[in-house]
Amino acid sequence: MQKWFIILFLLLLSACADSSIELHKQFQNNDQLTVLDKKTKLMWAASDNRSNLTWQEAADYCTSYTGAGYQDWRMPNASELSALFEAGIQKDGEMIRVTGERIWASETEDSRGAFCHFLRSGCSTGEKVMSITMRALPV
Repeated sequence: MQKWFIILFLLLLSACADSSIELHKQFQNNDQLTVLDKKTKLMWAASDNRSNLTWQEAADYCTSYTGAGYQDWRMPNASELSALFEAGIQKDGEMIRVTGERIWASETEDSRGAFCHFLRSGCSTGEKVMSITMRALPV
């Protein structure tokens, strides 16, 4: 019984290591301030804003962000955020620090704004005044 447990543990550990290796192939961490996605050629802030924001607050945060000395940051669209979790970026994961469950995206429709859910790996819309677990991640 113990041999099977050890083999299973090693297989799971190997799968995690393979996932980490793939992340490091696609993403390049630049001094903990920015992360380059080599596949999409987008540069991301290495962390979200770490607090709850409405859609407008998130948009303002992204456009006024000056991380790593750059001035041309913006709010990502849902497709760009989807590419992150499809590549393996997760809430509280490595490479890009996502501290909330949801990251606001740039698309809007009337009083609703788009967001992507990093625990469920999907995107949706919500009232732009909603702030619970909503974060901003400049790109």
